[in-house]
Amino acid sequence: MSMKLTKLLYKLDYYCPIIYRPLISIFHNLIYIFNNIKTNNSEYLKKMQRGKELLAQITDNDEYYYLINDLGIGDIVIFGMYSNIYKEKYNKKIAFVTLNYQTALMNRFKNIDKVIGYNKKDIDDVTFYILRSKENETNKYRYLNYDLRIDKSGRRLYLQKYTDYRHSMYEKYLKYIFNVSKDYPYESIAINKAKNHIEKLLKDNDIDNKSVLIVPFANTCESLSNDFWNTLSVTLCNEGYKVFTNIGNPKTEKPLDGSSSINLPLEEMLDIANKFKYVISIRCGFAEMISFNNPNMILIDLLSKYPLGWVDVNDYSSKPIKYVYIDDNSDDELINDILKEMEDN
Repeated sequence: MSMKLTKLLYKLDYYCPIIYRPLISIFHNLIYIFNNIKTNNSEYLKKMQRGKELLAQITDNDEYYYLINDLGIGDIVIFGMYSNIYKEKYNKKIAFVTLNYQTALMNRFKNIDKVIGYNKKDIDDVTFYILRSKENETNKYRYLNYDLRIDKSGRRLYLQKYTDYRHSMYEKYLKYIFNVSKDYPYESIAINKAKNHIEKLLKDNDIDNKSVLIVPFANTCESLSNDFWNTLSVTLCNEGYKVFTNIGNPKTEKPLDGSSSINLPLEEMLDIANKFKYVISIRCGFAEMISFNNPNMILIDLLSKYPLGWVDVNDYSSKPIKYVYIDDNSDDELINDILKEMEDN
């Protein structure tokens, strides 16, 4: 979704929710129906059968309750924080099923007893089956999906992600998925603060007290233009900072002009997040994750007038996180806002 379209949706929901929310819900249900119609019957049945068989293999141990995920970093962090809800509800150990690259991070949650990694194709087949069998929560597993809620009649209700921009996704998770208040105690991610571990990471990656981490890439969130990020990077280099670009996928993401790339596992980026002079990030799940380690972070979000669409990272961090807002600012105005926040720090 483009930045302009996202802004428009925020404004429509803010000013005319009575009209906007039913229309957007109908629109997404039509997309779902269209996708089912165009699916080749033979392919559909094969995918359903494979997903059913994989799900049976994954959930074969009755000692565990399985939390199955195909989501991004910010979402799995929230489910890790509140996994104890399912442990208490079903009186079982918790097994967290996720994408391979997320497994080490999820092992940092003490309430999760086992983490199982799969490739994306396998996870896609499993979730394809779960969605179409209308069983996203059973006494054996819970599919952690926020796009889709299924009522008793089997109708698919797109309520949480695409409608109601007045509440953050964090608030909607608590209300619709977990059924708890914001006061419910959650578990934080464990951080490895061992001196030799941190010193090695800093030395191996040439990070010092003038280092700035820029996080321009996000899988599920809109980003700014390459010109903006490159100009910001060069500006900071000219100010005497050593700039690093966070790289999640080296095949598709390249370091910004004047910067060095840094491509570490998620859990290691979490461990050293507070060692950078500044972290400047688009609002994304990665930023939410590292906020647990209290970085000196400036977060770039979409619109100042409307509440956050996802998470206020100040809920996670004991060190105040500063926000700058895109609004209708030019690239130069936004960069000036960032520099001002750095000067005031």
